[in-house]
Amino acid sequence: MKSKLAIAALIAASFALVAPRASAQQKQAFESGNELYEQCGYEAVAGSTYGAYCIGYIAAIADSFNGVLIHIPPGATEGQMVDVVVQFLQANPAIRNDCASDLVFAALQGAFPMGAKTTLHSAPKRKARPALKVNLPQA
Repeated sequence: MKSKLAIAALIAASFALVAPRASAQQKQAFESGNELYEQCGYEAVAGSTYGAYCIGYIAAIADSFNGVLIHIPPGATEGQMVDVVVQFLQANPAIRNDCASDLVFAALQGAFPMGAKTTLHSAPKRKARPALKVNLPQA
């Protein structure tokens, strides 16, 4: 499952980053907000390839801009990012025909602006793992 997500994220990131940037009227979108909204519906996300595509597409854009133009807090999950994007698309039906990558970025930037000190209080703190000891034979 993780390898499928990684592949979907890599594909989405490559399209999002390679696409030429033009004005909103001139830009040919790989995916529209309407198409992404369909792929990210509750029924689609619940354990299907559409759900994997949705999560991968959004995660790829989040990874591309995290720490540069947006700040995803430690402990945030892909599910939270999908929720943010779906709520943004639901609240803005008039612009869902725009480029999906632009809409995902706008949703994430609105929820996780750069410079904000956003924290997830409910995120569990992870314990440091002990160093791995490897005994190699001496020649």
